[in-house]
Amino acid sequence: MRDERFGRLLRAAIGSIVTHEGTTAPLVEVELGSQIGLSPASIQRYKAGHIPPDPRTVALFAEAGVRRGFLNAGWLRAFLHAARFYDAPTLMAQLYPDAVPVSPPAPGTSGRPRHNLPAPTYAQFVPRGAASEVLDGLRQRTSAVLLTGLGGMGKTSLAREVAAHCLSEPAGGPAFAAAVWVSDQDHPGSTTLDATLATIARTLDYPGLLQLDHAARRHAVEGLLRQSPVLLVLDQCETIADTDLLAWALRLPEPSKALLISRVERPELRQGSWLVPLAGLEAHEAATFFEQQVRALRLGGRVRDRRQLDRLYDAAGGNPKVLALALGALRSGPRTLQQVLDELAGAPGSPADVVLARSWELIDADARRVLLVASLFAGSIHPDALAATAGVEAPRAGHLIARLAESSLLDVLHLDLEQPPRYTLHPLVRAFAGIQLATKPELVREARLRQLAWYAELASTVGYCWDDLARLNILDPEQETLTTLIRWAIRERAPELGRLVSGVDYYYYIRGLWALLPELGAAREAAARAAGDSAEATRALAYQIQMHCRQRQFEAVTPRLEELIALRESPALMPDVRFEVAYTLGLYWAMREQYDEAIRCWEQALPLSWGLSVRAYAVNRGWLAICHYHRGEQAQAAELWAAVLRDASAGGFTRGVVSSQIGLARVALDQGDTSEAQGLLAAAHEAAQAHGDRAIIAEIQTLLARCHDMNGEADAAHRLLATAHATYERLGLVREQEEVYQIRERVTRSGRALPR
Repeated sequence: MRDERFGRLLRAAIGSIVTHEGTTAPLVEVELGSQIGLSPASIQRYKAGHIPPDPRTVALFAEAGVRRGFLNAGWLRAFLHAARFYDAPTLMAQLYPDAVPVSPPAPGTSGRPRHNLPAPTYAQFVPRGAASEVLDGLRQRTSAVLLTGLGGMGKTSLAREVAAHCLSEPAGGPAFAAAVWVSDQDHPGSTTLDATLATIARTLDYPGLLQLDHAARRHAVEGLLRQSPVLLVLDQCETIADTDLLAWALRLPEPSKALLISRVERPELRQGSWLVPLAGLEAHEAATFFEQQVRALRLGGRVRDRRQLDRLYDAAGGNPKVLALALGALRSGPRTLQQVLDELAGAPGSPADVVLARSWELIDADARRVLLVASLFAGSIHPDALAATAGVEAPRAGHLIARLAESSLLDVLHLDLEQPPRYTLHPLVRAFAGIQLATKPELVREARLRQLAWYAELASTVGYCWDDLARLNILDPEQETLTTLIRWAIRERAPELGRLVSGVDYYYYIRGLWALLPELGAAREAAARAAGDSAEATRALAYQIQMHCRQRQFEAVTPRLEELIALRESPALMPDVRFEVAYTLGLYWAMREQYDEAIRCWEQALPLSWGLSVRAYAVNRGWLAICHYHRGEQAQAAELWAAVLRDASAGGFTRGVVSSQIGLARVALDQGDTSEAQGLLAAAHEAAQAHGDRAIIAEIQTLLARCHDMNGEADAAHRLLATAHATYERLGLVREQEEVYQIRERVTRSGRALPR
């Protein structure tokens, strides 16, 4: 990762050391390099803005700047932020004990515990004695508990219930503030340490960490795991190929813990964890299980004597999934209990293999196709998506899906009363379907193309929904399948790829999921070029550069900047595409803080935006106002923001209204008019809350804190600043955090103490 501010601040530190010690820069760089085992060439690289991957190097530079260069707390804070140094509060406290602290809240301490636990596939959990053994293991000093057992024994269900129990702050513990679930089930062998770190960051609501490189992200996540107890659940560890991930999980920093689920006792896991083997259901557990299954499958009239089921329990070895499949076969087919028992006793292979093969024989060709294509989904499955992917009409598909659910070949997920049930595959069933599907490549391709068409249509209902962010919720339960599908479509150069990507790219940006598909923008551009759509290809290029600019990845922009500048002058482009290009260039120079060049770009774009829409014209003038404001031209900025507020209000452009109200509030505060600023900010806050835009809400809170400070209300100012800083920290907005620090220090210097 590279940040020009980091390079400037490091050069300032070295220059200050040179001044105070009367030496030369090359000598200082040699000394620093020798302390961390690096050559002077590496120091030169860091001076150019490349951030060291090792946090210890950043800490050494910071200490040298303070101890030897006599730099102040403001430099230290800015330096640590530019370096994405997650443990900044601790290092600040060591080097500047009197500096104003602003610490983010620990995971799960604000509101309900955070988790991404999968929805249960059972209506009622059968209590298992092994649950107490897992809980006891989580109380030990070891970092990890290893839950092992054959497929179908209920390991995943048990782990899910244990995790949910630990989030409820049970008396006597163990209690966790958050739970993170990572599974290798859908794509065996694909789970990595980096992907796990990203899942932890998203689940704990720190999307800003997704912008960091691997080393910095790992350091930051480990800091989160030290702040508050987090339970990490790694499901299906037997197929995880990334040994770094497994080794990391076994050394998870306290007070956090890992719960590892595996069919086999991998030696590297066994040696460093607390082992809990899970066997079949105990007799009393099986009695409860049978009672639930018989009632759900409406088999009560056919069970004359409970001892009939005891025979099935013995034959299946107490394996709950085998029992569920066997009961499903009895419910769906012309099978007798004795026939099922004879098959379990006489056929080669495990009981699970036997009942799966028999269940497969009992369903027709359409049901088989539905089951096979279900394995092409990741996570949970929407029934309409499954029907479309299988190429089966909806009424017929509904019947087939119900039949598969009755047979326990599909597991039902009841999420809430407002949504239809979704479905998922048990790992044993998924593996079975995957083996069958591997011999049918043509079926896979045809199904994938139908799946792509269905999701492209769904994504078109979401798209660039800047005015209705609630529409993004439509894609949340589909995200795992979407990511898998897009990767397949990129690899296969599928024809509908461009349509799908254009429908989901805004979703991936707003949700902070760009790290999952860094190739998203390039895929959209390539698909457009392949289709001969130069306008869409230009939009895709502009979108990629906008993404890089917002993440301040300017080195990725430079190779294509000239191409974008040339496109701005192209008369062949439609006005809306030309405006997108002009907008991108203006954004680039504004994010680089080169406001003169940015203003030239925005002024050139004004005629284009005027002819497009109220929103385009408002956005253009809003950016002009921002640039003028940063140049200290408040009167021009205020005039532009007032015009934007008037036009955006008339045109129903809510986000334009909010941004202009915030801008006018900044001008009012600079002029000492707190009453005017508070009125504007109150109106902006109400609208921002409706959109759920956290960055905007934090900006409003920061400005309201300035109002309170100017009115002598220090406690209220500090509370708002702490809340705003926590949001900025989660979102990874470094410069905004620095503004919070500066305001807090100003409040403190004015003689008003921090609240206790």
